[in-house]
Amino acid sequence: MTILGAGTIGIEVAESFVNNNMDVTIVEQSGQVAAPFDSEIAEIVAAELQAQGVHVLLHHTIKEITDNGKTLVFDNGTTHQTDMLFLGTGVQPNSQLAADAGIKLSEDGHIIVNQQLATSLPDIYAIGDVIETTSLITGQPIPSLLSSAANRQGHLLADVFNGAPLIYKGFIGAGVAKFFDLTVSYVGYTEQMLQQAGINDYRSVFITPFDHAYFFPNADRVNFKLLYQDKTGKILGGQAVGRNGIDKRISQLSVAITGNLTVTDLPSLEIPYSPPYSSTRDVLNIAGYVAINQLTNRTATIKLTDIPETDFKSAFFLDIREAGKPAAGSVTPTLNIPLSELRERINEVPTDKKVYITFRKGLGPYNASRILAGKGIKATMIEE
Repeated sequence: MTILGAGTIGIEVAESFVNNNMDVTIVEQSGQVAAPFDSEIAEIVAAELQAQGVHVLLHHTIKEITDNGKTLVFDNGTTHQTDMLFLGTGVQPNSQLAADAGIKLSEDGHIIVNQQLATSLPDIYAIGDVIETTSLITGQPIPSLLSSAANRQGHLLADVFNGAPLIYKGFIGAGVAKFFDLTVSYVGYTEQMLQQAGINDYRSVFITPFDHAYFFPNADRVNFKLLYQDKTGKILGGQAVGRNGIDKRISQLSVAITGNLTVTDLPSLEIPYSPPYSSTRDVLNIAGYVAINQLTNRTATIKLTDIPETDFKSAFFLDIREAGKPAAGSVTPTLNIPLSELRERINEVPTDKKVYITFRKGLGPYNASRILAGKGIKATMIEE
């Protein structure tokens, strides 16, 4: 069985075929699975696919399909044989009827509607995946995807037809999916989507707290990424992956976005606490604390692509991984000092050079930066 496309549909279909004892290969022309999730999330999904026995071919573009769908010819000249082929390569708006009627469409073919879901022609309205509306987060034009939005738009439109003074305030975008033993979920913009929209004044937080109190049995990690606007703290989006409590945290963030909260409000959220279900400072609280530290310059972060080229030759790159742990990030460290030994070995960190802490998931880099700050050493954490 071969599936073209490693997006949500492709991975969900892969799970179904694996559960029926079929050998499954996913072919994806980009460099990652589970787009538009960012790399921090996608890497965890990729590891799960591998663990479940799914073969994944990245950077493979189909040039030709022959033998009644049984032979795939790639643009690099190689071939792949399959008994069955499934296409999960994306969607496009089915708006030809609207175009024939003279209704105004966006460049990519979506039907443009106003705040009452009316099209450019009198008495013609549209809802659902086919429309382009406005992002509640950025105010930019955005397609309105997924059935939950369409359902609520239909309800609102019925009220409008009956004279209710209601408007559609805008689309946020929220989704959740089951990928084998993982749950993945998002709300708002991913980093990839922000870049595609030309939005660059943002910062990110990536944390890996437990899904419930660490001392209660079966605690597991919530891998959570928060994106927010620099300076203002406006929440732009969030993503998470893990085994438990994932959609719950993204739902909470969706409510925060709807209520126009900022990252400075997140530590104040009162999340129901009991050891089997959450922590005293839960995921959104912790993400808010980290974001506030970034905004107030208590901690300094920098994207890998923003590091000056000269610093790669002259700066000090500290790797804080513990013994036996795999390396992370793409920067070759100058020195490895495990976080548990940093206080005792802090004199090994120079005070006459720029200090960077190489990328690592979780709170470790933040804790290291605070230890160094206590000794007067300003360190910058690398984001990848």
